[in-house]
Amino acid sequence: MEYKKVALKEIKCDVTARTHPDDERLCNSIELEGIKEPLRVEGPNQEGKYYIIDGYRRWTALKKLKKGSFLVPVITSGKCTTVQQRNIARFNLQNITRRTTGMDKTFLVEQIMKQGNMEVEEIRIALNLTRTQMNKIKKALAIAEEKRQAVAKVRGSNEALEIIESAPFSAEIKGWLFDLLLERDLTGEGARAIKKIVRIDMYSLLSEEQKRKLIEDTLRCYKFDDNKAYYLVMEELMRTNPKHHSEILDEWINYICWQADILNELIDPNLKNIISSKHLQKLQKSLSKPYIKVYTSKSVEDVSERKQDKTFEKKDTSTGFTIYMNAESVRSSKKQTKIEENNQQLGFWD
Repeated sequence: MEYKKVALKEIKCDVTARTHPDDERLCNSIELEGIKEPLRVEGPNQEGKYYIIDGYRRWTALKKLKKGSFLVPVITSGKCTTVQQRNIARFNLQNITRRTTGMDKTFLVEQIMKQGNMEVEEIRIALNLTRTQMNKIKKALAIAEEKRQAVAKVRGSNEALEIIESAPFSAEIKGWLFDLLLERDLTGEGARAIKKIVRIDMYSLLSEEQKRKLIEDTLRCYKFDDNKAYYLVMEELMRTNPKHHSEILDEWINYICWQADILNELIDPNLKNIISSKHLQKLQKSLSKPYIKVYTSKSVEDVSERKQDKTFEKKDTSTGFTIYMNAESVRSSKKQTKIEENNQQLGFWD
C-alpha cells in the first residue's frame, strides 16, 4: 500500500453506477472541507492510469465539481488486475465497511458472475460468503432487473422485494405491495411479518379480498409507533384509575368504542347457529360484562339539567369506580349502544 496524490483526470472508473449515489451533500462537503478520506485505487497501468476500488461517490462528486486537475489523496495497492478481480476487491471492502445497500451488493455480484470464467462456488469463496448468503443473492438475482433497479432507486428494502416475489400472492396483490415498497410504506420488517401470515395453512382458504385485508391489518399491527405507545399507557391508566383522569375521558370512550367495533366485526350473524350451547354461554358471559356503563341520549338530557357543565357521575357496581363522563362522551358512546343492539339480535346478550 502506498499513499500519494493523483490528478483526478488520471483516475479511471469501471464501477457499475451506484443505484442511488445521493452525492449532493457530499459535493457541498468537498467544496467546504476537501477530501477527508483517501480513495482506494490500484495502478498505475502502462498508461499511468489508476482504477477506483473504493471511493466511487467521492470520485463522482469531484467530477460534478469539474475538478479534473485536482490532486486527489489515494492509497494504491499496486499493479492493475482484471475488472472481475477489482469487483471482488470492491465487494469485500464494502462488506466490511457496510457503506452500500444490499441491493448494490447484489448488482455487484451479478457483474462478477458475468465477468471472467469463475464458477459460482469459486466466487462464493472469493467473496467470503456462506452458502446461505450466496443462495439468497442468487434468489435476488432471479428477480427482474427492472424491478430491482426501481427499488434500489428509492433505497427500498431488498428483502421486502424478495418476499413479494417469492410469496404465493396474486398478480394484483404483488403489484399493490410493490407500489407500497416504492413508496417506502413497506419495509423489510413489515415484509417479514407478512411472510409469517402467508406461511399459515389457513391463509390459502381466504378470498383475495380477505387476503388483502389481512395484509393491511398485519402492516398496521407490526409497527410499534408513538400512537401505539400512547394507547398502551392510556389503557393501563384508565383500566385501574379512571376517576382521576377525566380530562382524557372523551378520548378513552372513543378508543373503547373503536375496540368494540373491531370485536363486533369478528361475530358473524350465523355463528350462533353452528356453535354449542356451552360456547354460546361463554360468549354471552364475556360480551355482557358491564365494564363501563353506556348511557343513552335520555340520560344526557337528565344530567344536563342537573349540572351546567354537562358532567355527571354514576357508580359502576361492577368495578366500584365512580365514572365521570360529559355529554360529548355519551354521544360518542351511541356507537357502542348500537353494537350491543346488534349482539342482542345475535343472541349474545341477555
